[in-house]
Amino acid sequence: MNNKIDKPFTLSEKIKAYLYFLWKSRNRHGVHSPFVFDFIEHVANKYYKDEIVEEERKRLKNDYSIIDLKDFGTGANRRTSVWKIARSSLKSPKEAALIAKITSYYKINEVIELGCSLGITSAYIARSHPSINVKTIEGSESVLEIAKNVWQRLGLKNIESFKGDFNSTIPSLFPLKKDKTLVFIDGNHRYSATMNYFKTFKQECNRDVILIFDDIHWSEGMELAWESIKNDNDVSLSIDLFELGIVFLNPRLKKEHFIIRY
Repeated sequence: MNNKIDKPFTLSEKIKAYLYFLWKSRNRHGVHSPFVFDFIEHVANKYYKDEIVEEERKRLKNDYSIIDLKDFGTGANRRTSVWKIARSSLKSPKEAALIAKITSYYKINEVIELGCSLGITSAYIARSHPSINVKTIEGSESVLEIAKNVWQRLGLKNIESFKGDFNSTIPSLFPLKKDKTLVFIDGNHRYSATMNYFKTFKQECNRDVILIFDDIHWSEGMELAWESIKNDNDVSLSIDLFELGIVFLNPRLKKEHFIIRY
């Protein structure tokens, strides 16, 4: 596939994508699926903010240390500061909290995260329930060390981290030990990579898995990947939240797609 489709949207393109999302999206009053109505009522619209983790986010945003950064997703090697990563790459409190709420509400046993960055979303998930087993992969060693320090400061012992390229490291995650699994894919935002991750986890996970894709409107390639994924025969139900795309591989659910504002 043409590499041009993986070029990130310009600001005007992103605004256009968001306006289209607003036009197509619905709130709870326009949803006729009991499952999705329940998701909106008891997950999406339930306020939650982990103030303890947010203190770590605040600390990272004021950390001016310089680190060497290797990004396996882009192939770039550069030097940057911790505060720049914290202010540009971390999921927002709203999004990190949503993933934690999904994990808790649907009684997930095992979480796999591709791309932990500085460890804030991992911390949200791990603190949602102490019995959850979190496995996370990060390509940059220097970034992973900072994340490990965050988890140590928070006293989290239910996070297992792996360093390296996703393609070579993902096999280390299998076989999965738990029944209910959630996979959060926040790394290589390329069409081919995203499709490969989807196919891998669809094959390796059981039929009661939840897959969450980050930045589904980041580029033409990510939008194409999202279209392919949500229309896959094994995907029972999908929810587009603009920044995040959620798919349920649960044969008990009716095949439907929803675009939701929350």
